[in-house]
Formats: sequence, C-alpha cells, structure tokens
Amino acid sequence: MRGHLRDSELAEIEANFWAKYAIAPQVLIEELGLTTIEEISQRFGTSLECASNILNQHANWLRHRHDDEALDASILELYARGLLLERRDEKQADPAQILQ
Repeated sequence: MRGHLRDSELAEIEANFWAKYAIAPQVLIEELGLTTIEEISQRFGTSLECASNILNQHANWLRHRHDDEALDASILELYARGLLLERRDEKQADPAQILQ
C-alpha cells in the first residue's frame, strides 16, 4: 500500500499515524476511559503491539490535546452520529420481520 515495497521507517510512521487517527483516535480513548493496552486492543480490535503504540501516543496527545481541538471535536461528532444511527436501526428493527 502507498508504494512501500518493504518495511521502512516511513511505512512505520504512516502505520502509526493511521492507528492514531483512524483505528483508535486519541479523543475516543480518552472519552471511553481506556487506560490499558488490553482495553485498547479489545475495544478497537488491534494487536497488543499496536495497542501499545496507541497508548504511548495517547500520553503525548494528552500533553498537546488542545492543539487539535477542532479535529478531536469532529471525530467525536462522527463517532456519536454512528452510535445514534446504530441505535436508531436497532429500535426500528422488527424481530417478526427478520424471521420471515
């Protein structure tokens, strides 16, 4: 992906960035109160190694969290919309219709 033919430092940086913002956004880790590698791994379906990197990034994010407030607010809004859609779909589902 992204033209990387083999492992490289750039590929690792990009993978960590992807994990930080797409797989397990730091603001969600904070919002959900996740504090351990195991919790992050279980919640976001990552390996323990990936969860460890995410948790290390979280410590840095806490120090600089106000730098990306707009981005973090957008991530929380998108996440909340997704949860609301799931809940709406669950409420509208009629078990009798599913069984037919």
